[in-house]
Parts: sequence; structure tokens; C-alpha cells
Amino acid sequence: MSRTVRRRFAYTARVRTKVGGAGHAAWSARVRFERREWGSSVREVQRTKSIVESFDELIDPSHPDMPPGFDLETPEIRSYIERARAARAVADAVAEQLAPIQAQWKAQTASTSDYPLDGWTPAASPPATTDPTA
Repeated sequence: MSRTVRRRFAYTARVRTKVGGAGHAAWSARVRFERREWGSSVREVQRTKSIVESFDELIDPSHPDMPPGFDLETPEIRSYIERARAARAVADAVAEQLAPIQAQWKAQTASTSDYPLDGWTPAASPPATTDPTA
């Protein structure tokens, strides 16, 4: 197997790994939100966004590690790009639902921290839906 082919396989594996990590973090953010684990959910949202940002850098044609002739338009790579966008959408939806909870927590504690404690229960009821895709 030529060096170029090995580099393409390795690069595709890096892309696949990033997408898998982003998908798992987005899933975890949603599940933790549903369990009312606010702090963990916030961290998973931030983790998802960080992974997706590094994924976007990885698929940028000017990335220094991208092998010559690497095709971003193959069905496999396009599916990874779509999965990364879906993970970002889930994380954004969870972040939107967490925003009022975080604001209330910050107001109650007068803290500058972005991470409410796990198990903390807000004085107000949570948002009407726990489905971040709704």
C-alpha cells in the first residue's frame, strides 16, 4: 500500500473519530439534561462544540495534515459532515434549553461560574419539553 493511500486511510479515521466523539458528546448532553444534571450537560455541550470546531478545521482543504487528493465529496465523508452538523444542532438545542436554567442559577448564587452543580434544582420548573430536537 502506498504512503498516500495509507495517509488517506489514516486521515479518514481521524475524521470518523472526531464525528463519533461529537455524536457521543451531543447524546450525553441531551441525556444529562433529561436527568437534570445541569452542570454535566453544560460541559457536554461545550465538549460537543469544541469537537465539532476541531472537526471543521480537520476537513478544511487548507489543513496541513490533509493528504494530497483527499476527496471531501465522497459519500462517506459527506455523511460524516452531516453527522457533525447534526451533533452541533443537538448541542445548540440543549444549550438553548439550559440558558434560562444557567441564568437563574447565576442569579441565585451570584457566581461567575458557568457550571451549576450537579443535582442543583432550580426554583422554577424546567422548560416544558426535555426533547432538544423539539
